[in-house]
Amino acid sequence: MASTTRNHDRQAWIPVLLAIGVSAIGFAFVVRTEGRWAENDSALFTEAFRAIAHTARLTPPNGEVYSGGYLYQLLGAWLMAATGFDAAALQQFVMPALLGLTLPAAWAAMHALTGSRAGAALGSALLFAQPEFLFVLLRSSHEKYSRVLFLLLLFWIAHAMRQRSAYATSAICCYLTLFALIAANAFLAHSFTVALLIVLVLGWLVTRDTQIVRRVAYTLGISFGLVYLMMFVIYPTSGELLRVVEGIMQRLRLLFFAVDPGSTTPYAQVQSAWISLPVYLLLSLANWLTLAAGCGIWLVAAVRAVRGQLPEDPGERLMLLLFTAFGIQGALAIIADLSGAIGGNLQLRLLPSLAIIAVGLIARALTTWQPQQRARVIARVGQSVLAVLVVLAVLKATNEPLVSNKWVFYRPDELAALDWADIHLGEGSVWTEFDDRLTAAYRTARGAALDRERFTGFVPKVDTRTFLLSEVIVQRAARLQRPVPIDVDAHRVYDNGASQLYRSRAHTIYQR
Repeated sequence: MASTTRNHDRQAWIPVLLAIGVSAIGFAFVVRTEGRWAENDSALFTEAFRAIAHTARLTPPNGEVYSGGYLYQLLGAWLMAATGFDAAALQQFVMPALLGLTLPAAWAAMHALTGSRAGAALGSALLFAQPEFLFVLLRSSHEKYSRVLFLLLLFWIAHAMRQRSAYATSAICCYLTLFALIAANAFLAHSFTVALLIVLVLGWLVTRDTQIVRRVAYTLGISFGLVYLMMFVIYPTSGELLRVVEGIMQRLRLLFFAVDPGSTTPYAQVQSAWISLPVYLLLSLANWLTLAAGCGIWLVAAVRAVRGQLPEDPGERLMLLLFTAFGIQGALAIIADLSGAIGGNLQLRLLPSLAIIAVGLIARALTTWQPQQRARVIARVGQSVLAVLVVLAVLKATNEPLVSNKWVFYRPDELAALDWADIHLGEGSVWTEFDDRLTAAYRTARGAALDRERFTGFVPKVDTRTFLLSEVIVQRAARLQRPVPIDVDAHRVYDNGASQLYRSRAHTIYQR
């Protein structure tokens, strides 16, 4: 009895320890960058915060409007009013530090899917070892909370499958959560709804599971109604999703029936984004292991299903059907990305969804597995592997400069130079970096320049005469093995010690 009580007390501390560990990741990211970090999507939402706060409108006439949904930027504007933080401080300090608040949703979803506290603990730990999942939660974009809503949806649906008497309550909570997900991002809500449609079809054709079919059918009908109510009535701006789908179909036709020499694939930038391909593969190890293990479990279950041996646990049946549904979406996303549609990042958007379901399958399989020999050794090895995967995931999700060529931090001296350029240099664009690192930083910290083309990155424009040079840019040039595009005879017009501005000599009488 005493031993059982001690084990129960230890288990009670597991979610607390997980919450502390997850929160530590968020705080470590803020400390590592000193709160000076930015990337393009987070900068977009920072501007949307300001626009809603200044105009008190979801779709400000002058300002950034996110077409996918309004919930996250509305929350940001409310937090600005409630706490007094400005948009930049909220995005760069507060939002990453709130990473630990996502754990309760992960724990609830994994508990409902696996049916045990052990499955909830293992599933939650494995989930935060997924680099792509951790990446979207650390970023200050809508996915920080839309993924939480995604997990809550899984919880309510799985809970309804297990608790028949509480179906009405679970269904109402499910619809409210789905409506919140639609308001946060119409694409993820659409993806989830389509997954439910596939679950409904497979539930009838393959498993003949009338329980899943009956309950998913009600959820599916109301889900599609809520999605299109949001897109056409409440927030018509989210109708942009339909144009995205149309663009994908056009690119797919081009891919299969014509040749598009200008299209790019999402795999072309892997080599340049990391110091080497082996490092990228190592940092993504959790992705490969999770998908491989998930596919293996699914194949075993598929073989058993063909033999008429269907899983008895409703949570396991639901996970297998959802894994199939998101797997189909993932396969279609690969084709769409190969076509060059919507920037070639559809796989990255859908990978966390598939990883969540795969983690649930793995957690349930491991918690029900009872090795006959060396169980303690196996447990210790598993814990060590999990710790290594978490470290690798953190390095990848935070774009750690030691291994990544896509840096997200910036220095005050760099923004000081851009401030001087904005005030003193009049017309003309300023080249800032080899990518959008500093343009995103300026939008986040200062707000967008009056002219969105004022500060540019990547390849300099033909008429660009002013160039920024900083210690960080010099280090990036060495890392990328690319020359800084500054003429050797350019004038140095500004210098704060760590950052300089150079202006090319005039080549015609019309240039100043």
